Amino acid sequence: MANKRLKKLMIEAVDNQLRDPETKYVKETYEEMRGAGYTAKEAKEAIAGVLLAEMYTILGEQRTFDEKRYRKGLEEMLEDYEIRESEEPWPGMNELIEQGGAALDQDFRDPSAIMPWEKAWKIVRDRVKNADMPLEISEVDEATDYEYDLGGWLSDMMLSYQRMGDEEKCICFCKEVLQTFAWKKESPAMFKRCIGECLMTLGKTEEGDKWYEEWLGSEWDPDAAIAGTFYWMARRNYGKAEQILDRILEESEGTADYDGFYRSAAVFYRQMGKEKKAEAFDRMEEEYAERLKKMENDFEDWKLPFFSEDDLRDSRSTLGNVEGEKGRQQSVVKPKKIYPNDPCPCGSGKKYKKCCGR
Repeated sequence: MANKRLKKLMIEAVDNQLRDPETKYVKETYEEMRGAGYTAKEAKEAIAGVLLAEMYTILGEQRTFDEKRYRKGLEEMLEDYEIRESEEPWPGMNELIEQGGAALDQDFRDPSAIMPWEKAWKIVRDRVKNADMPLEISEVDEATDYEYDLGGWLSDMMLSYQRMGDEEKCICFCKEVLQTFAWKKESPAMFKRCIGECLMTLGKTEEGDKWYEEWLGSEWDPDAAIAGTFYWMARRNYGKAEQILDRILEESEGTADYDGFYRSAAVFYRQMGKEKKAEAFDRMEEEYAERLKKMENDFEDWKLPFFSEDDLRDSRSTLGNVEGEKGRQQSVVKPKKIYPNDPCPCGSGKKYKKCCGR
C-alpha cells in the first residue's frame, strides 16, 4: 500500500480483528503466515491487503460487509503466498493466457503471438458448450472463482486481432463468442460492433450495412443505437444516422450514458442545420454531466460499514479522521488500466485479479 495513511488505517483495523474473538479466522490466518516464516509486519500487511480489497468492493458496488467473501479472500491470499495449495479450475489456462499476453506485448504484429490465447479460447468454448445450460460470461467467471477475468480477457483478445490487422479472424472470433454465451443478462454489443467495424475496414460495405440493419431491427437498445449511429456516420449515410438519432431523442430516458456521444450528436445536427435538435442533445449532455457530478458527491458520502460507530466517533482513533478527510476530497482521477495478472496497486503483493480486481 503506497498511501502511508491508508496503510496505517488498514493495519489498525487488522490489529482490532486479531483481538476480536468474533474474527478468530483472521488470527488463524495470521498464525498460518507466521508459521510459514513471515514476520508479524508482513503477515499483517498481507491481511490488510485483503481487507482493503473488501473495502473497495463495498464502496464500488455499494454493498455491506460480507464476512463470507472476506474469509474467502483470506484463503485465496494464503494460496497466493503458497501457504495453501490450490488447484486451477481449468488446468493450463493461466499459463496460456500469460504466454499470449507476454508474446503480444513483445510484438502484437506477429500472428503467432496470439496462438496461446487461441488455445485458451478453445478450452473456454468447449467447456461452456458442454455445460448443461447456456451460460453468461459472468456466470462462467463466478464458476471459475474469477480466476481468468473472462470478460476482460475476451475483450483484450478481440482488440488484439484488430491491432494486428487480422479482421477476418476477428470477425470469426466475435461470432464464436456470440454463439458460445447466453446473452440474456449481458450485452453482446461490444462484439457485434467489432464485427461491423471489421467489415467496414475490409471494404465489405454491403455486408456491413446488412449487419447493422439486422442488429438494429432485431434488438433496439442504447448500445445498438449508438453503434449504428457512428457506423452510418462513417458510411456518410446521414439519413440513416438521423433516423436513429431522432428515435434516441424520442426515447431519451432509455438511452445509455456514453461519454462523447451526446456531444457528437449535437455537432451532427448543427452541421445538418437543425439547431433545435442540436440544443436537445446539448441538454442531454448537461444532464449527463450533472449525473456524473452527483455520483462524485454520493461517493464522498459513502461510509465504511465494517467499522463500528464507536470507532468512527473515537477521536483518538485514525478511523475518526475519515469524515474529516472526506471534506477535503475535490476530484476523482481516472485510474490507469490494470490488467488481471499485473501486481495489485494496493501493495499487497498479490495479482490484481486476486486482490482489488475481484
